[in-house]
Amino acid sequence: MSSQRTFLLLLVTVFLGVSCIITGCAQFPQQPRRQAPEQPGQTDTATPRIAATMMKAQPESYSGACPTVITFKGHIAAAGTAISPSNPVTVKYAFIRSDGATGPVRTVTFTSQGAQTVSTTWQIGGPGFSTSGWQAIRIISPDPKDSKKAYFSLHCNN
Repeated sequence: MSSQRTFLLLLVTVFLGVSCIITGCAQFPQQPRRQAPEQPGQTDTATPRIAATMMKAQPESYSGACPTVITFKGHIAAAGTAISPSNPVTVKYAFIRSDGATGPVRTVTFTSQGAQTVSTTWQIGGPGFSTSGWQAIRIISPDPKDSKKAYFSLHCNN
């Protein structure tokens, strides 16, 4: 039975081929070639990838006279083989806070792969004031995303 199917398939193929030679076949537009999907673990290193990491609040917990200043530090990193002095990548970012405030838009420029430390401060508190909150880095461009939050707690005892 299998040899009959093979013979029939061969016969149809020959018939269609001869028919195309005699009558002409319709020309179908060629589909653009699709790129093979990336293999697991394989990345495109030419396209810059941006990441933001909020390191921590300093101090994470404060009890004392207020107002006080809390410093927040983090890193913004850029990776990709296309980053160079002749093809720098500029990242726009801002710090966002638990009270809804957004800091001014800032920029860091990368002329090679790597990470840059960024920081901001928050003067907060007053007599009898207690709270907890956070800050994070918001990447605005070229690849919008938010970092994890850096948390703090505050107890003013004056």
